[in-house]
Amino acid sequence: MSQLYPAQMQEQLFNQLNLMGKNYGIQFKPNGWLANSRLSLLLSEYAKEAGVFDKLHQKLFQAYFEEGIDIGNRETLLQLAENIGLSRGEAEQSWQNQIWQQRLEKISAAAQKDGVTGVPTFIINEKHRITGAQPYQTFQDSLQKIILTDC
Repeated sequence: MSQLYPAQMQEQLFNQLNLMGKNYGIQFKPNGWLANSRLSLLLSEYAKEAGVFDKLHQKLFQAYFEEGIDIGNRETLLQLAENIGLSRGEAEQSWQNQIWQQRLEKISAAAQKDGVTGVPTFIINEKHRITGAQPYQTFQDSLQKIILTDC
């Protein structure tokens, strides 16, 4: 992360995130690196089919953002999978399964086609985008403009 953002910018980013997260009981922990989330995404596709996506999503969010844990690490993901009731074998198989890999490729292609340049990106009415962790007021202002222009 330090290669993408200077230290001062990282500090400002986490200060802003923590200010926004405070109302929701979320404390973001700076970790100084970006995880390779491919394995997490493959496991998430499997978790959707297994009916435990929401549980996994919550665990991944907490691990990465609140605890500063690498969600690209295989052992970490195996432990998280077990914590929500999946077996280690199920998690490992999800990384090899062509169905989940193809689904992830399809999702990635659609995101690129839709002009997604950052995470999160909110697409409204298939043409308006709000990208990144934005303050609540930004959403209010953007939605108000969308209402005025689309109606």
